[in-house]
Amino acid sequence: MPSGSAHAKLRRGFIVGTPLHLRVFLSSPGDVADERVLAMEIVERVPRKPMLRGKVTLELVAWDDPLAQTPLCAGESPQESVNAYNTPPGICDVTVLILWSRLGTPLAGHIHKPDGKRYASGTEWEFENAREAAKKILIYQREQKPKIDIDDPEQQKKSDQYRALKAFFATLNASDGSLAGGVNAYLNLADFGALFEQHLEAEIRRRLEQAERDERGSGRPHAAKDGRFKVFIASAADDMRTSRMRLVNELRQKPDLEVLDEVPPPLERDPHAAAVLESMTRADLCVHLLGAQAGFPVEWDEPGWSYPLEQARIGLGNARSQLFLHPQTFDAARVESAAYQALLAAINQHELPRLRLELVKCSTPQMLELILAKQRQIKEERQRLALRAAATTAFVDVHVKDSPFAHDLFDFLPRENVTPLTIPRSDAATATPSALTSRFAENLRRSQMFIVVFGTVARHWVDERLAEAFKLILNERLSTKLGVYVVPPSKDQAQVSFPVPVMNSSTQFDESSLRHFLGQAAGAA
Repeated sequence: MPSGSAHAKLRRGFIVGTPLHLRVFLSSPGDVADERVLAMEIVERVPRKPMLRGKVTLELVAWDDPLAQTPLCAGESPQESVNAYNTPPGICDVTVLILWSRLGTPLAGHIHKPDGKRYASGTEWEFENAREAAKKILIYQREQKPKIDIDDPEQQKKSDQYRALKAFFATLNASDGSLAGGVNAYLNLADFGALFEQHLEAEIRRRLEQAERDERGSGRPHAAKDGRFKVFIASAADDMRTSRMRLVNELRQKPDLEVLDEVPPPLERDPHAAAVLESMTRADLCVHLLGAQAGFPVEWDEPGWSYPLEQARIGLGNARSQLFLHPQTFDAARVESAAYQALLAAINQHELPRLRLELVKCSTPQMLELILAKQRQIKEERQRLALRAAATTAFVDVHVKDSPFAHDLFDFLPRENVTPLTIPRSDAATATPSALTSRFAENLRRSQMFIVVFGTVARHWVDERLAEAFKLILNERLSTKLGVYVVPPSKDQAQVSFPVPVMNSSTQFDESSLRHFLGQAAGAA
């Protein structure tokens, strides 16, 4: 299976002629082994279909992938080994969850939820990891009820597993009892295969269409070279040197990135600091790989000081944004160097927002994705700030039925320096159809964004408004960004699936999705 580094691409769009690359994480307990094997076959088969060949590559992430099996280490639980060596669901593009009668084995007590509670299984951890990262999750459940023999010596364990599974599904329900997360039921193996293949193809086509729209809106296949995002990779101690070399090579394959990693070797302290500072001030992001070792000591005034420690210290006071990456096995309590201990204390005591400074434990394969994720966050924040500094208008198309639910949106937009435009109720009630069409077109031409409010109004009304806007945008070559703002009542995943960004506030007002949309609009402007 091709690796992500072999496919140069952008997250919002793609280079012409380069396939879209998606990572598919497969999660399931042991009672659906046949479905798991079939899912692997489908992930391998779908990109070869005539209509998709050359347009997409799929990378399977599964602990039992025949082509890349995860090593299971002595002294660790299987889930800990999976977490250490596999790309986590939160970094993959799609997570596939297959369930029937079991939820899986409970995780060790030291792997717990933010509230301190224990994860019921590795499957639950994988689901939560993907959900927290707002990634696409496809859940499948076999409808056939499991049969438990009353004389089965494992009867109690099987019953406990089934109850744990039902409790997990209960967490997917909204407060009113409706299903907040979509679950795809299937009858048998063939039914599952047909459903999953259909859903996977639909998700691929949706992403391809979105990439094409982004590409047309940008007017160019990728950012100009002089505007590339710059990443400074600091010096590393011997135990992290191999990881650093691999990371630098992977980053250099990204056409929208410029890697700054050539710091002159052995210099006196002041010349070295000047060279590092010059690179750091040019960089959008500084990355430090900190392992168990402090690095080879240099003969400066401070005992045990090294080039990696010095570069981290300089970054604390001067870098725009920093990412400190520890290996999964890193234990600060075992660090012997007093200078290194002092640096770690300084990092942990720094009161900077996560966008400016973040310390993460990860495996070597995860380092690239963490840097790319940080790149996206920094770009979105800059776009959001640029949007706030510019005069921006959003045409908010809201049906009279949903006006009461749109107050939060109308309050939020001016705070972000966005002026909302609407078609007044009086016009909507008295104007002729042609006059309304003319007002709709006029508002769309004046706006950088078009937001349709979807609440109690019928779904086909929202689809028609989007189609009308899209037709005008194509005919007049407008750069307007389209989106759907979802308000109560609560809706399932199928109801809010649109070919444009969705800001879902159907259960509670969600500022983060709105800010993400505004950032995208600023980037496309």
